[in-house]
Amino acid sequence: MRRPFHSSGWLWSLATFLCIIAIVHSVKFFYPVSKAFNDFHDPHNSTRVALVSAISNSGGKYSSEVFQLSLENKLTYAQLHRYDFFVCNCSVKEKWHPIWGKLMALEDVMGRNYQWTIYLDIDLIITNVNTKMEEFFLDENFDIVLPIDCNGINTGVEMFRGTDSNYRLLRSLWTFTKYKQKYFQEQTALWLAIGRDRNVARRVKLIPPGVLQSYQDASCGAKFEDGDFIWHFPGILSSEELADNMKRYTKLGTLNNTFDIPKVEGNTCNCTLLT
Repeated sequence: MRRPFHSSGWLWSLATFLCIIAIVHSVKFFYPVSKAFNDFHDPHNSTRVALVSAISNSGGKYSSEVFQLSLENKLTYAQLHRYDFFVCNCSVKEKWHPIWGKLMALEDVMGRNYQWTIYLDIDLIITNVNTKMEEFFLDENFDIVLPIDCNGINTGVEMFRGTDSNYRLLRSLWTFTKYKQKYFQEQTALWLAIGRDRNVARRVKLIPPGVLQSYQDASCGAKFEDGDFIWHFPGILSSEELADNMKRYTKLGTLNNTFDIPKVEGNTCNCTLLT
């Protein structure tokens, strides 16, 4: 059973975050709105859910072992709940941080007729496989689901309903060129884009720390406890340490699959369905 939400350790940050929310068009937690747009996707596919993770063509700090363990964990979870799971290799434009590849991956998969597209960072693992993604977006009042921590939103996990307005929102993030290399990059761009549009902000469901994802300690969110859904290690561990934690908490002593990373040339994103 998922533990109750704890407020210690990040309360001061939440107060600041709430002030920001009040300023940017009076965003509120769990704000009720009308039903989502239905003009972007085929209604016959309205029950489908896609999970997606992105790998940068430029490499990065994590080893092949981390990639393989992370993908194995997510594929096992996806197969259990009959979700589609995509791995994307994305090459962003010169002078843009590789993390922007996750935006390219989201755009690609959202164009494939899913009701919900859910992005999952490579440096997180699903530790409670009995928790379904649907628990977080059954409410028709919301089109976007995001976890929060001491930095505001955290896009290690992000859920988007397959609507035309959400696709336009993601496309608009590329206009925030100031953040192509700094200030949490696309994460900051998404938060600012939400804040400048009341109609978008009212469709966002913000999830407190420890409910959707947990961290190694409580300095910026909620410390992981047994039974939590997702354990996220946002850039704080070495590749070896991350691999050790993945093997320990997902019981993946040996890999059942070997995943070939999609090849990509130029500033594009190549996404492969693993399920």
